[in-house]
Amino acid sequence: YAARNPSSPVPAVRANDVVFTVHAVALSTLGWSMFARRIWGFEQGSSAGERVGPMIWAVAVGCVTAVVALTIFVATRSSGAGGDDWAWLDVVYAVSYIKLLVTVIKYIPQVRTNYERKSTVGWSIEQIVLDLVGAVFSVAQLIIDSLLQGDWSGVTGNPVKFGLGNVTVVFDVIFVLQRYVFYPGPSVEAGRKAEVVEDGERSRLLGGREDER
Repeated sequence: YAARNPSSPVPAVRANDVVFTVHAVALSTLGWSMFARRIWGFEQGSSAGERVGPMIWAVAVGCVTAVVALTIFVATRSSGAGGDDWAWLDVVYAVSYIKLLVTVIKYIPQVRTNYERKSTVGWSIEQIVLDLVGAVFSVAQLIIDSLLQGDWSGVTGNPVKFGLGNVTVVFDVIFVLQRYVFYPGPSVEAGRKAEVVEDGERSRLLGGREDER
C-alpha cells in the first residue's frame, strides 16, 4: 500500500473499522442461524421463501471463482516489490469490491418489496436510521482523515470504504422516503382486508338483529 501511495503511506483504516467488521460478521452469522429454525425453537412451517435464488447463487459462485483465480494469478506473478506490480493487495482490493457489489445487491430486494407492496408495514425502519447515521459518520471520518493528512489519497487508496458509505446512504435515504413519504400508511391490500373484515362483522350484526325480530 505504501509503495502505491507514497504521499500517504498509512491507510485510512482505524480500530472502529475492525470492530465494525467483527460486529457485522457476528450479527450476520446470528441472523443466518435463524433459518435453522430447530435451533431457535421456531415453528416448522414452509421453507419455500427461504431458498436462495439462482441469481444469488450465480453471483456468489462468480465472486468466489474470481477471487480464487486472482489469488492463483497473483501467487504466480507477484514479485513482492509492490508499486505497479501485482501484489496481494490486489486480492484484498478484489474482496473489497465484492463486498461493495454484495452491498448493492442486498438492498435491492427490500426496495422492490416495499415498492410492490406499496407499504413498509411490518418492516423495521429503526435499523435503517442507525445504518444511515453510521454510513454518514463513516464517510465523514474518511474525509476528515484525508484533510488532516493533507492528502486525498486516503480516499483514493480506500475507494471501497468511500463507496460503501455512499451506497449505504443512497439506499437508506430511499428506505426513509418509502417509509415516511411514499408509503406512510397501510398498503392497499391491508386496507381491502380491513374492509372485508368490517363488512363481515356488519353482516353478522345485521343478521343477528333480523333473527331477534
